[in-house]
Amino acid sequence: MPLTLFEQYLLHEDQPGYPSRIVQELQFNGSVNREYFEKSVHEITAMHPLLTATVEKRSFRSPQWRIDDSSTLPIHWHEHGPHSVKPELKRFDITKEVSGELHVIESIDRWTLLLNISHVICDGVASSALLQDILLAYDNRFGKVHPIPSPIPELLPHRSKFGLSFSKKISLLPAQITGLIIAATLTRRRISPLNPAPLEYPDQPDSERPQNVVSKYLDQSRFDQFQKLTKTSGKSLNDYCLAFLHSAIGTWRKRNGVGSPEDWIRISVPKNLRSKSDLHLPACNVISITPIDRQSKGLSNRERLLQRAHEDMTFIKKGMLSLTFLALLWIHRLRPNGIRKMSNRNVCRTTAVLSNIGRVFPLSPLLDENQKLHIENATLEKTITVAPIRPQTQTTLFLSIYGGELCMDLNYDPMALNREKAEELLDDFLAEFKSALAKETTQPREN
Repeated sequence: MPLTLFEQYLLHEDQPGYPSRIVQELQFNGSVNREYFEKSVHEITAMHPLLTATVEKRSFRSPQWRIDDSSTLPIHWHEHGPHSVKPELKRFDITKEVSGELHVIESIDRWTLLLNISHVICDGVASSALLQDILLAYDNRFGKVHPIPSPIPELLPHRSKFGLSFSKKISLLPAQITGLIIAATLTRRRISPLNPAPLEYPDQPDSERPQNVVSKYLDQSRFDQFQKLTKTSGKSLNDYCLAFLHSAIGTWRKRNGVGSPEDWIRISVPKNLRSKSDLHLPACNVISITPIDRQSKGLSNRERLLQRAHEDMTFIKKGMLSLTFLALLWIHRLRPNGIRKMSNRNVCRTTAVLSNIGRVFPLSPLLDENQKLHIENATLEKTITVAPIRPQTQTTLFLSIYGGELCMDLNYDPMALNREKAEELLDDFLAEFKSALAKETTQPREN
C-alpha cells in the first residue's frame, strides 16, 4: 500500500533532533491493572494495521507500507512518581521498526500513560481516538459494556480521498487553481522565524534530545464565558486562536526587540479532512496544512487580526483550500526526490504551527458530568499533547479541550528559545483570551 503524499512529506520531515512524532501524556489518579491494560493494548492494536507497519523505500517509486499483523506496540512499565521521572522517548526509524510505544509510570496512588508515535503513522485526531479505544477496552475487562468502534482496514487505501466524489472534485477545481496561484505568491515571501537572531544549529543535533514543553490552561469558568463570546460574535474558536497567536507573537517580538516591522509572520494550521465516510478508518493521517501570513507591523491591531482570521478561514473552508498543500506536494513529486527536497530545506517556511484538536474524547461514554474521564479505579485528571517542530519553525502550539478547560501545550526549540522565553510567549497568548473577556464585560449592552 503506497504512502499518501502527506505521509511521504512527514517521512522526510523526520530529522535528527527534530523527530516527526506525536507525544500524548494522560495523568490519572488511582491505580492501573497491568494485565488488563496490556491485553487491551494488544486488542486495539490489532484493529489498526499502520500502528505496527514499517515503510519500504523504493528507488524511483513511491515508498509503501509493509504491514505486519504479528507485531504490537511495545509497553514499558516504570515504578516512579509520575511527576518526577520522565522516561526517555525513542526516535524511531520507521523503515526498520514499529514506530510507536507506550510508557506507563506508576506510583502509589497515581499513574501516567505516555503514547509516543511517529506522525507518519497517524495525526493527533487518530492518536486521541486510539487512546480512547484502549481505555474503553480496559474498562470493559472489569465487566463494563462500552461499545468500541470497529475500524475497517479495507478503507485505508481510500484515506486520501476525503469523501470527495468525482463531481465534487470537478466543482473544486476553480478554487484549487486559485489556491495554487495564492501559494505561488506565498512561496516568494521570506518568512521570519519567531526569533530571527543569528542561531547556530549543530551539524549533528542530538537525536534523543528531550522534549521542551510548557503548558497553560484557560480554566472552565473563563472558557465557558469565551465560548459564549464566540457565539455572539459570529467568530469561531479557531478564528480567535489564530488572531491571538499572531498578536502574541507580535507582543513577544516587540518585548524582546527582535525582528523588523516588514517581516512576514506565517502560522501554519493543520486541518482535519475527515468526512462522514471516514468514521471507520483505522488510525492514519487525514489532514493537510493551511498557511496564514501577516506582516509584523500589523500584529498590534487585534480587531483587524480577528476580522482577517475569520475572512481567511471562511474562504479556505468554502473552497476546500486545505487541499492546496496536497496539490503542491503532488507537483513536487513530479520531479526526482521532489518531496524530500521540499521537506529538508533548512529555511524558515513557517514561523509557528497552531493545531487545535478540539475535545480530546468527544462523546465518550467514560466522561462524567464534569467532562472528566473515568475508568475502573482511576480518573483522568490532565492531558498534555506535544506536536512536532522542525528546524527554523521554533514553536508548535497544540490546543485541546478537556475537563471543560482549554489546554495549551507549546513545544519549543531550545536552540532558539529558553524555557523563560517560551513561557512568556504562552503567557502572551493566554493574556489575549483574558483581554477579550475583559473587553466584552466592560462594553455597554444595547437595549
